[in-house]
Amino acid sequence: RFRGRWGCKAVVDVMDAWPENFHRLIPGPPWAKELLGRVVFARAHRAARRAYRLADAVSAVGVTYLGLAMRYGCRAPRHLCYHGIMRMNNGASRYSLDESEPLRLIYVGNMGRSYDLRTVVRVVRRLSEAGENVRLDLAGTGPREPLLRREAKGCASIRFHGYLSNEDMQQLLADSDVAVVPMFPDSHVAVPYKLADYTAAGLPMICCLTGETQALIERYGAGAQYRAGDEADFARVLKDYLHRRSRLTREALASARLARENFMMDAIYPEFVRFLEEL
Repeated sequence: RFRGRWGCKAVVDVMDAWPENFHRLIPGPPWAKELLGRVVFARAHRAARRAYRLADAVSAVGVTYLGLAMRYGCRAPRHLCYHGIMRMNNGASRYSLDESEPLRLIYVGNMGRSYDLRTVVRVVRRLSEAGENVRLDLAGTGPREPLLRREAKGCASIRFHGYLSNEDMQQLLADSDVAVVPMFPDSHVAVPYKLADYTAAGLPMICCLTGETQALIERYGAGAQYRAGDEADFARVLKDYLHRRSRLTREALASARLARENFMMDAIYPEFVRFLEEL
């Protein structure tokens, strides 16, 4: 109707897996969430199917979402455009290669139900109490913050910063060694904003989000993967960084290359503009 009224082209830009991300609100195992989600959100699924099929084009912030549109029946032109970054942050001039200095972990973002932050906080606290030289900085807030603060109570190695200005955030990223991407795979997120922010700072990443994000990190050799909710597996990965600091420099360079080749605004946004203009 909008297209008919204005004589325009209609482009659907996919920022999230909608309505699939709402399936997570349904209790039970994954197969039940999927089955019941199709029933409970049937009207939303019909709306999504109609939108994808009638669109003149579809763009998305992940290959995963373009695939979702195709599964709904989209046959229109499609374009991938990741979340962009304006510039690289070259402030990280050194890494804690000396094991006498703390390995500095950072998490930036929401502290909500989509994030495996409890695993991260518990493991950092346990390793710190065991004498391992590790520090965790958390920037942001969210509904799970009180729970995380209780888990971290009394541990000087875990610091909560709340909301930060962009300048302070960039400085905190520059002062870090490794970033954490602790998103549960059932969040239906393809490539989160924080991946662009972390790679812009040239930070290696410890990640439990599977799919497209895992594939990008592994393709560039920019970090390591652990199983979501598995404290022993996260501890294994973290200990490897703690006692094999030489990998930091190599993975930092790989992370920066990932950013330059996928997230730089001055490269990817003009391509998005051209895609739209060609319609």
